[in-house]
Amino acid sequence: IFMEIKNYTLLGEEFIESLNSRVYSLEHDETKARVLYIENDDEIMTFGIGFKTPPKDSTGVAHILEHCVLSGSRKYRTKEPFMSLVNSSMQTFLNAMTFPDKTIYPVATRNEKDFFNLMDVYLDAVFYPRIAEVPEIFKQEGWRYELEDNNSDLKINGVVYNEMRGAYSDSDSQVFEQFSKLHPESTYDLDSGGYPFDIPNLTYENFLDFHKKYYNPSNSYIFLNGKMDIKKVLEYIDSEYLSNFSYKKPESLIELGESFEEPRCISLDYSVGKDDPTDNKAYYVYGVELGLGENLEDRIMAKVLSDIILESDSSILKDELLESGLAEDYFTYVSENYFQDLFIVAKGASGEDLERFIFLIEKKLRDAYSQGIDKKLIESVINQYEFKAKEFGIHKGVILGISALASWLYGTDPIDSLKLIETLNSLKEKIDNGYLEKFIYERILNNTQKIYILSSPKQGLFSEKDRELKEKLEEYKKSLDEYEIDKLISDTRKLTEYQLKEDTKEDKDTIPKLTKDDISKGVLHLNTKVEENEFPSIYTDEFTNGIIYFNLAFNIKNLTKDELKLVPMVTSLIGSLDTENYSYRDLNTEIDIHTGGIGVRPGITQIKDKDEFYLNTVVSGRALSEKTEKLLELTEEIILRTKFENKKRIKDLLTIDRSNFESYIEQSGNSFAMNEVSAMIDKSSYTSNILGGLSYYNNIKNLLDNFDDSTISDLKSVYEKLFTNKIILSVAGDKEEYQKINNWANKLYKDLPEFSENLEINIENINSIAYKNASNVDYVSQGFDFKKLGYTDSGKMRVMTRILSGEYLHTQIRAKGGAYGAGITIQNRKNITTFSYRDPNLDKTIEVYKNIPEFLENLNISEKEVTDFIIASMNQFDPPITPMMYSAIALSRYMSGFGEKELEKMKEEAINTTLSDIKSFSEIFKKAEDIKTAVIGSEEIIENSEFEFEREEFLNK
Repeated sequence: IFMEIKNYTLLGEEFIESLNSRVYSLEHDETKARVLYIENDDEIMTFGIGFKTPPKDSTGVAHILEHCVLSGSRKYRTKEPFMSLVNSSMQTFLNAMTFPDKTIYPVATRNEKDFFNLMDVYLDAVFYPRIAEVPEIFKQEGWRYELEDNNSDLKINGVVYNEMRGAYSDSDSQVFEQFSKLHPESTYDLDSGGYPFDIPNLTYENFLDFHKKYYNPSNSYIFLNGKMDIKKVLEYIDSEYLSNFSYKKPESLIELGESFEEPRCISLDYSVGKDDPTDNKAYYVYGVELGLGENLEDRIMAKVLSDIILESDSSILKDELLESGLAEDYFTYVSENYFQDLFIVAKGASGEDLERFIFLIEKKLRDAYSQGIDKKLIESVINQYEFKAKEFGIHKGVILGISALASWLYGTDPIDSLKLIETLNSLKEKIDNGYLEKFIYERILNNTQKIYILSSPKQGLFSEKDRELKEKLEEYKKSLDEYEIDKLISDTRKLTEYQLKEDTKEDKDTIPKLTKDDISKGVLHLNTKVEENEFPSIYTDEFTNGIIYFNLAFNIKNLTKDELKLVPMVTSLIGSLDTENYSYRDLNTEIDIHTGGIGVRPGITQIKDKDEFYLNTVVSGRALSEKTEKLLELTEEIILRTKFENKKRIKDLLTIDRSNFESYIEQSGNSFAMNEVSAMIDKSSYTSNILGGLSYYNNIKNLLDNFDDSTISDLKSVYEKLFTNKIILSVAGDKEEYQKINNWANKLYKDLPEFSENLEINIENINSIAYKNASNVDYVSQGFDFKKLGYTDSGKMRVMTRILSGEYLHTQIRAKGGAYGAGITIQNRKNITTFSYRDPNLDKTIEVYKNIPEFLENLNISEKEVTDFIIASMNQFDPPITPMMYSAIALSRYMSGFGEKELEKMKEEAINTTLSDIKSFSEIFKKAEDIKTAVIGSEEIIENSEFEFEREEFLNK
């Protein structure tokens, strides 16, 4: 077929068995644009275009441009075509990403018409954006001076500016940026995302020049995946876009920086809050360049080595570092750039033992080189990597495209970049000949391109920079004459007018649309059978590619509330402690060799139309069908025979959990704020907060602060009560293997202790809470129980939340307010909850929430626009899923009583939504009185807020 396609040359093609895909590499004749097509039966069609975009400074120009090109183009004239697509398409993936040396724009959908629409909008956006025509785009997405009136303070605002202020609030993120010192004076010594205090140095002219320099077909990489008419797709890309350009020699040289003659040791600071503790908060970093990203084998080796050296429980360094007491947590980081860098990090250190940290690492690596690495450890790590390489999830096309770019960008054949399993098999053949040991010696021990970093906390470092910035802005304002002041005020007002001005009908009509006829019928059907014997047993008879998946839920309402607080700690330990028949190292190795993983977690499922919920410990596992019996043996070992005896290891593991959770709070503050709101509303959310929210964080801190022998006794006692005979089994895969698992569960059931319900949950009566930390931004959430007001969840209500998120909250909080994101969701099918993400405001955001009923009441959009929002809501009812999700979905549907029939009803309700339906929901918000509020973020913003919180707490004290 490629012989029939004009204006492209086929460079290579190959069938990759592990992907069950035929892969084609092409080049556009005129522009030399590179194209990769991965042909397979995936129903989700993926398109992506990327550009090599090495920055020359840390002003974030590449990141800002990524935001801006999606804010209007030659064909698509709305202020934000990206949001227009979010609000009107059936996309399964729609995003853009900035990396240290590249920027990519991927989209995916199951609908062919939608696919061409999305692809065309993205191509027009990157090649013909309105950034030169509409300077307000740069001001909104990048940065701007903001002056409301003569008496106001001069401020800096902007979406990317605030996004990066939020990113730099996290200590891990700050230290990760310091890794760049391994390649000083290189492209990778710069922050392509933007250092907050450098972003205001970016001029509009340099921003426009960056686009002219890099955003042309000759510097582009296009990837496609899935079942599609490739002739039609490539001819469209050529006729509509590539044929409009001539070849332009790319000027996207990546600066490689210095080569070290010997390792370098440096000391740096990272910022914490002005009152945050600094004792034992230092980081030690051991960083080494393993090679270049041109070779897939080396890229795989970097990831495999990170597990062998530290990440696996059986790894070379794990025990040694935990026993050393040098720090609270240890982890590795592998770069995804031209350089393949490995960083070994100790977090929560005194700051006085960097040399000992380096010594321990190199001693253990020398021992591994001279004595050899345990072959079972190597086998277990490679097996896990191989398992993950087979399970891409629903965004397979996007992942494959990014994987190809990881070396395609540097001149390597992209087809070779996709041979993950084949390359792993080749590696396996080399391992017996000492390949890994030699790699460690040559690439780590005998390598001078290394850095050792001591990164120490400095109280108020960013606060001081903010103070200096504020003074600078004050001085700048004083230096302005009356005309210049008036112009700043006028520019601020003009931008607000631009942001709030509704797109014209003509501009809206430029966005390609789907119709209701494009919506598929029904929702996901799973071929599921339920057997109700001693316990419910659910079997999903669907193709799972030779893998068996199971979920076994144990009711834990036999516990008291105090015992429940320990459940997430106990479940995190299971699988990482000695058992009666295995040491934890051997257990980890056996699990990794024979299975795709065994997990134990607490879970909550709200029951349809009731204020009741399932509360379970869920044990999940997966393995190739021929390994089912070993999977069950190991599962039984960890749930029945785990030993809670090693006090030091238990404390070390829980300390690592706490450390990881602290980082997660800053990255997902919006989720935690929403959980806090819901926890003030209903019992299931309150319980969920105990198991995985900020209540859990406070509980694990208190437990570690008071850790003693009685703690071990309490953890063991809870473990012994976790697994009673109140169970539900869900299995997906081969029927014979299901029968094996069902027989095993029947035998287990008879040996388990009797269940007896004991739990009582009472919600604390509180309406608002603020958690203060060292962040520069906030996460603001409000919510209420609409069920109490006589309303029920429906498809129409889901369309309403789509409109509020995309039309109102996005405009007011993100575009106008400068936050990175905002939205509204329905939780537990009864709570309406708003959120903002990396938000520089608090009071203004709460005011926006307060005005929701007015917005709904006055909403005036066309029937066609209502249809757009209906279409955008469809993935809520019929999302794409993968075989690894079948078992969990079947279990959730059974426990909640909310399944295919209910989803079909909601989908039908959504399809039939009218404008009057949407407007009528204003009454819900008007009637809402018992509104809960939660904020996580900047101590300064919270303390200066006019909102009176019932409770204010410091998150990290």
